[in-house]
Order: sequence, then structure tokens, then C-alpha cells
Amino acid sequence: MATQLKIIHIFINGHKFETTESQLTGAQIKSLGGVPSGETLYLKHGNSDDPIADDQIVKLHNGLKFESAPDGGVS
Repeated sequence: MATQLKIIHIFINGHKFETTESQLTGAQIKSLGGVPSGETLYLKHGNSDDPIADDQIVKLHNGLKFESAPDGGVS
């Protein structure tokens, strides 16, 4: 019997995306969402936003929300 992959729904800049990966790097999330590499990716937490580095691994679960913004040169 084949094992069915779990589909995880995440949101990137207000658009819904699906993945079967349980974790992705910031760069992979940008690629999935069509976010330009020069933009900064943020994980939304209520009223706060946590920046996600391109090489940072994010454990995914349904409903995570990411937004991007042009890089203002802040590291």
C-alpha cells in the first residue's frame, strides 16, 4: 500500500501554495512563491514579522504566512 504524502498549505504574499515538504529554506520558500531573490522574506506572527534568511530552515505547518519586501539594505 502506497504512503500518501501530507500536503501542507502555506501563504506567500497572500497567495496559497501547497508543498509536501515538512521543511524548506528561505530560498526555497521564495522560489515556491515567485519572490525575487533580492527581497527579504518574513514569517508573520500576529503583529510581528520575523525575517527569514535564505539559508534558514523553516519547519512548515498548515497556515503559515510569509510576506516579502524589497531589501532595504538592513542585515
